[in-house]
Amino acid sequence: MPKREQILKIASQKIRTVGYSNFSYADIAKEIGITKPSLHYYFASKEDLAIAICDLTENFWRTAFNKVLDNINVPTALAKLERLVNKNIKTLQKDEICGLVSFLNSYEAFPETLQKRITALVEFEYSLYLELIQKAVTEKELPNNIDVNQCTVELISIIKGSMIYRRADQHFDQMLPLLHNLFHYWRR
Repeated sequence: MPKREQILKIASQKIRTVGYSNFSYADIAKEIGITKPSLHYYFASKEDLAIAICDLTENFWRTAFNKVLDNINVPTALAKLERLVNKNIKTLQKDEICGLVSFLNSYEAFPETLQKRITALVEFEYSLYLELIQKAVTEKELPNNIDVNQCTVELISIIKGSMIYRRADQHFDQMLPLLHNLFHYWRR
């Protein structure tokens, strides 16, 4: 694996397990077996590394979203939404949280350029879920009088909250039944 990819992989994993503020370039360099100046060759600063991780995350989400949308074996928008949520949850191990949540935990301490990139990633994730919920309304799986924006906020809140809480309590591993209940509630 090329060094740049190794750096991104290890940094992403550290963000999901210990948080952005709790690892250093020295930690990554040691784990890969390169010098800290070599690491700076690939990413001049930790902020540059974080922005690259945001880009990587967005590309991952875009790819996952498009695969789910294009999957003809998943016929409905709500089924596609559930598949997307499940796919994203399964990418995380029990001891991990969403990298975006980890970034948001330290958001105020970041330089403005990184804050803007994180904000764009939040908006991108929101737009993916919003699009599928809107599609469910268009396909008449959900009533046309529901507040699509509110439903998107509810869904993301359940997803992110469950990802955080499941680190300490196995009851939060049962997210998919919660989503079924949420979808049922939206149908009222």
